Amino acid sequence: MPLVEVIPHAGTSEQTIATTVALAHKQGKTAIVVGDSAGFYVNRILAPYINEAARCLLEGEPIESLDKALVDFGFPVGPITLLDEVGIDVGTKIIPVLVEALGPRFAAPAAFDAAWCARCSNSRQTRRRMPRMPWPSPSPTATSARTCCE
Repeated sequence: MPLVEVIPHAGTSEQTIATTVALAHKQGKTAIVVGDSAGFYVNRILAPYINEAARCLLEGEPIESLDKALVDFGFPVGPITLLDEVGIDVGTKIIPVLVEALGPRFAAPAAFDAAWCARCSNSRQTRRRMPRMPWPSPSPTATSARTCCE
């Protein structure tokens, strides 16, 4: 990914921040300096993007249509492909943190928890791509992404 979030704390010197940003630039990355808060910058903007795509998916919109529409609109990658690339494991970890810190507007659709759980074995940890097929129906035994995907 071309973006690097630099998260200094109160004791981080300006020189350290500048050196870190310069190193990121030398690596061909875009560096942004952000505060130390839940989700930093990237997860705070990507969670609603992916969650809304999940809602559309659960309403029957095909994955390919969602991804294509948002790429055609100007996003560099579609939300479902992005979730696949970032890793479902990351999504299942960050959503509860964002909900706790920032409120229910960051919550994924309840039915999506079961889909995440069913796809955990296809996360980036296994380096496999998610099959491009409809998400499964929620499992009656899966209660949340936090309990089934840790």
